[in-house]
Amino acid sequence: MTGTVPAGPPVLLCRECDGMSFCLVPCRCTYYGDKLLVSEEDRTPGEPYHNCLECDGVGTVGRPCHVCRQTGRRRAQLVLTMANLDTGTLASVNVVPGVVEPARWPHDTTSWYLPLAPLLREPAADVGAGSWTDVRQPGPPDGPLILLPPRWRPDLCPTDRKLLEAEAIAAHSNDAWLLYLGRTASRSPDDPAGELARRCRLADLLCLDLVVEARRQHGGTLSWHLGYELPGGGVPTDPRGHADNLTTAITSISELDAIYGLEESGRTVPAYRLNCPDLPPAGPTMVDLDQLERRILADCVGVRSGEPTAGAQAIWRDGRSWHTSLREADTTTCEIVLREPDGVRPLVTAATLPAAIGALGLTPGG
Repeated sequence: MTGTVPAGPPVLLCRECDGMSFCLVPCRCTYYGDKLLVSEEDRTPGEPYHNCLECDGVGTVGRPCHVCRQTGRRRAQLVLTMANLDTGTLASVNVVPGVVEPARWPHDTTSWYLPLAPLLREPAADVGAGSWTDVRQPGPPDGPLILLPPRWRPDLCPTDRKLLEAEAIAAHSNDAWLLYLGRTASRSPDDPAGELARRCRLADLLCLDLVVEARRQHGGTLSWHLGYELPGGGVPTDPRGHADNLTTAITSISELDAIYGLEESGRTVPAYRLNCPDLPPAGPTMVDLDQLERRILADCVGVRSGEPTAGAQAIWRDGRSWHTSLREADTTTCEIVLREPDGVRPLVTAATLPAAIGALGLTPGG
C-alpha cells in the first residue's frame, strides 16, 4: 500500500456535533408557536409550545449525528482501491494530509484543492490498468474532488496546512473507501461491436437477457434500444429507445440506462431455476453488427403479409441470439356484467360477444 505517512491519519472532532455524537435541532412545535390550535395566519414560528411532549417546552431535541455516524469523530483518511478485472490484481493508496501536494483551482487565484488523479495512477500502474471507472458512478476517473478550506494558503506553517487538509479529507469520510474497476487495455469508444460483445458476456454472468430492440414509431420510423431484462418478462408497451440505428444505440446507451426499470419489470416475472456452471460462459468475442441489424430489420416486416410489424427483438440468452417479431396485442374484449342493487358484478369476459354468451352456457340468438 502506497501513500502512507509515519504518523498515521489524524482523527478530528466532528464539526456538526462538536464530538457529542448527537445534535440539538429545533423541535417541530417551534414551527407553530406556543398555541394548541393555530392557523397559518396567526402562527408565531420560533417559540416552543410549553406542553410539548417531545421537547418538554425547551424548543430543541436531540438527534443522532449522521455526519460522523454517532461517533463524534471523523477520520482524515481515504482509501482508493484499484481492481484489474482482467488479471484479478488489487492495489490501494492512502489519501492523508501531506501525501498530495495541493494545486490551485483553474482560473481562481484564491481556491485550492487536492488533485487525486496523479495519486490514483499509482495503483493503476501497479495492477496494469489502462482504463478505469468508479464502481458507484461511472464518469471521469480522477477520484473525488476535495476542495480545501478558504483559510488554506501555501505560506502557512506545515502544521496549519496539514490541519486544514485533514478537515477537507475528513469531510469525505462517509465514503472513505472508493473502489475503481480497471481494464488492462483501454476500450475504444469507436468499437460498438466489441462493446456489444462485452454486454452479452455481462448478461450471461448476471443470468439476464440482453435485448436489442427496434420499435416502430407513429411516423413509421424505427427507434433502437438495448437493455437488460429478466427471462420471462413481458414486452414493454411504450418504446424506450430513441437511437436511429443499432450502432448509435450501443454507443449512446450507458449501463445505467440499459438496466433502468429492471426492478419494476421483474415483479411480475415467474420464478425459474438457475443452473450456473462452474466456469462462466465464454460469450462472443465479436458481434457482426451488420448481420444483426439486417436480421432485425427483416423481422420488422411480416413474412407472409409483407406488412410492417410493430418491431423486432434480438434476445441474447444461453450463448446465442434469439430473434422474434413484435406485433400489437389485440386488446378488444367483451365483458358481460350483472347489474345488482348494490353495484355491478362481472360475470364473464371473452374476446367476442358470441364467445362470452357461450361461456355462460347460452346460445347466441336463442
